[in-house]
Amino acid sequence: MKKLIFLLFLLTGMITPLHAGHLKQVKDLRVEFHNANKAGLPLLILFSAEECEYCEYIKENFLIPMQKDSAYADKVIIREIKTESYFNVIDASGIRTTADQIAMRYDADVSPTIIFMDSKGQELSRKIIGISAPDYFDTLLDDAINESLHKLAN
Repeated sequence: MKKLIFLLFLLTGMITPLHAGHLKQVKDLRVEFHNANKAGLPLLILFSAEECEYCEYIKENFLIPMQKDSAYADKVIIREIKTESYFNVIDASGIRTTADQIAMRYDADVSPTIIFMDSKGQELSRKIIGISAPDYFDTLLDDAINESLHKLAN
């Protein structure tokens, strides 16, 4: 009976599943760089791949909660590029290209890779590749965000 009630609440939208939410996909880097410049914030891009359990883990446990947390609203813009997608991305110079090509340009050929950039596409801190220490991953992200903010301020 409890399972049936839970299922009914889930279906009616009164309970949100753990994996609810998503990250905005980059379609045009020019727009993302413009938004980062306008806000004066670093742009965090997660380069992910389909069927990547580590990518999903990072999104569900760190990036989506950060995106929903008002404490991060004035610290970072969070986006995603799915490198194995069939969608084209417009690069910083206005040329339509593949997500794989964008990943190669930023040396993000391993999924997941997180890059922190300024409004010109320059990296602001060391990229985060993979997830080797889940217990400290939030600290790693916070340190990279703070370093990026510090570089933007100077």
